[in-house]
Amino acid sequence: MQLLTDLSAEVAREYEAIKPRIIGAALTRRMARAVAAEGSRAAGKAVARPVLGRLVALAAKGALVGIDKPDTRSWTLLPQRVLASRMRVEGGQHRINLELQGVTRGQRDLVVEVPGGSYSVVVTSPR
Repeated sequence: MQLLTDLSAEVAREYEAIKPRIIGAALTRRMARAVAAEGSRAAGKAVARPVLGRLVALAAKGALVGIDKPDTRSWTLLPQRVLASRMRVEGGQHRINLELQGVTRGQRDLVVEVPGGSYSVVVTSPR
């Protein structure tokens, strides 16, 4: 087996590259909520009492929090590494026996049909 890619290292690099944008977006959302809340509070005070202004500000802030959709994708479900193995075989049906070692141990038997003069790809995971 040979290492095809180290996804954990790739994800860490990608996160570091986009981290300033993530922080900027979070700060922008927070400022927008604060401005909307203060604007609502001022409008409520001008029309009626300070209590109504506070209630309107809380309602506006709550509505903005409710509709806020930050990036919630999770990279934690990806495997840490992707390994690959290649082998030349004749066309036809072949039985593959995979023995998983390490943290996730196990054995998997697969049957693969390889067309003559072509190739087949087998994708599997320990789960």
